[in-house]
Amino acid sequence: MFTINNQNLDMSHIYYQEKKYGINTQQKEVYSFLWSENIDLFLSICQKNIDDFILDCTFDSYDDLNGLEIEYLYNLNFPNSSSLLRNNPNEFCDLLYKYQNLLIFTPIFHNNTYNWQDSNIFIINPIQSISIENNHIKIQGIGYFLNK
Repeated sequence: MFTINNQNLDMSHIYYQEKKYGINTQQKEVYSFLWSENIDLFLSICQKNIDDFILDCTFDSYDDLNGLEIEYLYNLNFPNSSSLLRNNPNEFCDLLYKYQNLLIFTPIFHNNTYNWQDSNIFIINPIQSISIENNHIKIQGIGYFLNK
């Protein structure tokens, strides 16, 4: 469920923008959002991308991972996303937060196509916190409506 000002938005109107190419966002009114999903549903959609990222990290040295502040992946023997979530939820959230721009959320938004005239399109920019509570992932941040 994606909520802004106590109103739910349809996920087909939500986009994640890590870069601001071509859009002047300084004049947009900013809104806080809360995105809450059942963790099993979230993981079923994003698991492959998270696991692929963790697998890529197996080729990095401890020093490289320490420099990126994700040495816990090395220390935990590069667990898959499900194991990381179940056994180390704080590290799971930290990984998603630090590497949100590495296409982790792409499977959720990849079918959304921009209708530049649609005033209901909401652009996430940026995510400010990620937590796990009561078997739900809670993602908070700010963003703006494209045409408001």
